[in-house]
Amino acid sequence: MITISMASRGAITLTALVALAGCSGAPGATPAQQSAQSLTASREFAPPKKVTHNVWSAGTAMPTASLAAGAGTVGSNVYVVGGVNGSGVLGLNQIYDTATNAWSSGAPMLTPRWAFASAVVNGILYAIGGQTTDGSVTNVVEAYDPQSDSWSTLAPMPTARDSVQAAVYNGIIYAIGGYAAGSRLTTVESYNPATNAWTTEAPLKVAKSDPGVGTVGASIYVGSGLGNNGGTTDNEKYAAKTNKWKSGAPAPIVQNAACASVVKGHLYMAGGADANGDPLATLESYDPKPVGGNLESMPQATIGAAGVTAANLLYCFGGASNGYPFGTGATFYANVQIYTP
Repeated sequence: MITISMASRGAITLTALVALAGCSGAPGATPAQQSAQSLTASREFAPPKKVTHNVWSAGTAMPTASLAAGAGTVGSNVYVVGGVNGSGVLGLNQIYDTATNAWSSGAPMLTPRWAFASAVVNGILYAIGGQTTDGSVTNVVEAYDPQSDSWSTLAPMPTARDSVQAAVYNGIIYAIGGYAAGSRLTTVESYNPATNAWTTEAPLKVAKSDPGVGTVGASIYVGSGLGNNGGTTDNEKYAAKTNKWKSGAPAPIVQNAACASVVKGHLYMAGGADANGDPLATLESYDPKPVGGNLESMPQATIGAAGVTAANLLYCFGGASNGYPFGTGATFYANVQIYTP
């Protein structure tokens, strides 16, 4: 027979007992075997943990505040590298363990920088382009291996640029848009980690820097950002299989340098700068059609927070009160804002 009894603390104990001819256990079983069978058949199921959706929470603050850092998730760790703050351009490698809510440090970047693209492929974090300590844009590409805690230099990106963003499709990294020589760019270049080689792809329809980017299904979505005529709500999707761009529904608002990442098939964009350059706390989602309007705003409005996905949560690391850190009195943030969809 099967008996179900309520145990303490709301757990349910399910015990399967087989009775044959007045004897407990299988026929011919010894008392020790009967005991083992009973233990094997007994399982305790804890009640499911209640999850509250559409809410923000806080993680342990970063050891060092940063704006426009790169970030990537490998296992339970998020690696937040580079960035800039009031002390200058950073090469730090700050490691956040999402399981323990604790920080540690790793080997620093070979080339300190900020406003660069970052992506993870097969457990390796790639840092692409950006602006270096002397204020120049770079095409340097470096890879970080968490297993060996070491960096290596790879084939440079064909077009040096900062404020570039990246998405991954089928193991290929796509470096999209950016800024160089006083202009926003339509440039799209792809990097194959397996061959350490770059390919020039079809350009964006609208030039932009610091858009929100993410891969949903077989398409890469590129939304909002800063265009050559100011903030843009332009939204485009890229089919890597055909190397073609198509215009999509425009973003509800301008979000330049937002914390962006894909969670459960939705491209989330949190914060960023509005059309006037002021910091936002707004959260929008693309599904791949706009579904904004009912999403909870960030606790702290911020520009240039590093966004990643870990365990189906959106993490936003740091940022600042404005996106132009030099000589502007910007406030740099070390907070970790976590969104549960």
